[in-house]
Amino acid sequence: MEILYITSGLLTLVLILILVGIWALIRKLIRLNEKARPYSSILSLVVMILLLYGGCYSATHERSGEEIYEVFFGKPQSDCVKILERHDAIVPIIDVSTTLHFKTCPEEIDRIASKKEYTKAIEPSAYMSVADQFFNPRLLGDSVLVFQKMEGRDAIFIYTNLSKTEAYFIDAFN
Repeated sequence: MEILYITSGLLTLVLILILVGIWALIRKLIRLNEKARPYSSILSLVVMILLLYGGCYSATHERSGEEIYEVFFGKPQSDCVKILERHDAIVPIIDVSTTLHFKTCPEEIDRIASKKEYTKAIEPSAYMSVADQFFNPRLLGDSVLVFQKMEGRDAIFIYTNLSKTEAYFIDAFN
């Protein structure tokens, strides 16, 4: 979580520097048109506020688990999905993956698996790595059903218990 605050702070600083440059450019363009001079300061201030608010919000806004779920899988067909944990990749260069841990039902897992051409295998969980503090597919049981898909440079994995009632999802950027 500390890296999130550092990343957000650095990103905000970069955005402010970019916006100052844009503000200077707007002021220079307005100076070329003498008739617009009385409105130049007000216009510059309004543009700066809008750009700063929009840029900082989108750069530091972490999506909810439900938003992440809908982006990757679409709207759930039933109310059996309950997001337990999530980590969103706010800055893709620094945050290398988006992860979800959720409770679900077999029908929902089947719906997700039918949307893309995943390779499917049952694997022993003892050899699976733990990505972070909450992403631990080993807790799903001795054997885990794994759905895998490569999309360009992204590797998508869905790990679920054999009864398909709990799952971990990771979209890793390579």
